[in-house]
Amino acid sequence: MRKRSSWANSAACTSLSQRVKGDTNVKNLKVNKKLWVGFGAILMIMAVIIGMAMVGMEIIHRNTMLYVEETLPNVNGVWSMRRNMVSIQRYFLLALQSADAYKTLNYLKTIDREAAEVQATYEAYCKTTRAAQADLDRVTKYLTEIEKMRQGLKEQMLQNDKQANARAVQLFNNQYKPAIDDLGEALLVISDEQAVQSAAQAKKAETTYHITLIALVCTLGAAFAISFFLIVRITRYIMKPFPC
Repeated sequence: MRKRSSWANSAACTSLSQRVKGDTNVKNLKVNKKLWVGFGAILMIMAVIIGMAMVGMEIIHRNTMLYVEETLPNVNGVWSMRRNMVSIQRYFLLALQSADAYKTLNYLKTIDREAAEVQATYEAYCKTTRAAQADLDRVTKYLTEIEKMRQGLKEQMLQNDKQANARAVQLFNNQYKPAIDDLGEALLVISDEQAVQSAAQAKKAETTYHITLIALVCTLGAAFAISFFLIVRITRYIMKPFPC
C-alpha cells in the first residue's frame, strides 16, 4: 500500500510539474512574442525618428548651400554696381562730346537712372552682405563723393556753354573718373573676400552635414545591435527549461 501511495504521489507530482511547465512555456511564448513586438516597435520608432532627422539635415544642408551660393557672396550685386558705374562714365563722355542740347539732356537723364540703380543695388546689398563694416564704410564714402561730383558735372553741362563744358571735362578727368576707379577697386576687394568666405562656409557646411549623417547612421546601427542583443539574451532567459 505504501509503495502504491508513494508511486501515486510521485505520478501526481510529475503530472503537476508537467502542467506547470507547460503553462509556463505557454506564458513564456506569449511574453517572448510581446517582447519581440515591443522591441520591434521601439526600433521602428527609432528608425522613423532618425529618418526624420536625416531628412531635416538634408533640408538644412540644402538651405545652407543655397545661402552660400546666392546670398553670402552677393557677387551679382557687386558686378551690377560696377557695370552701372561704367555705363555712367560712357554716357558722361557721350554727353561731353555732344553738341546737341537735346541729346545731352537725354544722356543726363540716362545717367540719373543708372545712378539710382547703383544706389538701390547698394542698399539691397548692404542688407544681405557679410562684408566688413570698414569696407562698407569706404564704399559708402566713395558713393557719396561720386554723387556730389555727378551733380556738379550735371550742373556744368546743363549750362550749355564752352567754358562750363571745359570745367566739366576737367572735373570728369581729374576727380570723377579716379573716384569711380577707386570705388571699383573697393567693390572688387569686397567681392573677392566674400568669395573666399563663401568657399569656406560651403566646405564647413558640407563637412558638418556628412559628420552628422554618419553619426545618425552609426546611432541607428548601434541601436539595432544593442536591441537585438538584449532581445536574444532575455528570450534565452525566458525560454530556459523549467526545472523538474
